[in-house]
Amino acid sequence: METNYGIDIVEVERIRDICAKRRSRLKKLFTAKEIRYCLSKKTPYPHFASRFAAKEAFLKAVSSGWQGTLNWTDMEVSKDKFGKPYINVLPGKKLAFMKKIKHVSLTISQDKNYAVAMVAIRG
Repeated sequence: METNYGIDIVEVERIRDICAKRRSRLKKLFTAKEIRYCLSKKTPYPHFASRFAAKEAFLKAVSSGWQGTLNWTDMEVSKDKFGKPYINVLPGKKLAFMKKIKHVSLTISQDKNYAVAMVAIRG
């Protein structure tokens, strides 16, 4: 069984700048659920940055399947009941390469300056 990896690091300030300059940009990068979650936090931008990094890492891990066929809002980063993050491609966007994926692991970390995410896809 093959495993593909993707990793990404994002500067929190970069995400803050993108979102502050154009609030409409939030809706192009994040789902409504992700926006609600991040804005519920005292400092939302590290959370936005970690979700952005997770999506980038996912796209890197499925590089054979990424050709502009997914939008940023076709993917959603959530947490399970134990607080473990996971990434989901929303219904209706299950592409051919998704059928080959057996398991997706996601880990994210953030501080006030950077967010990093790593995705491992087994298939």
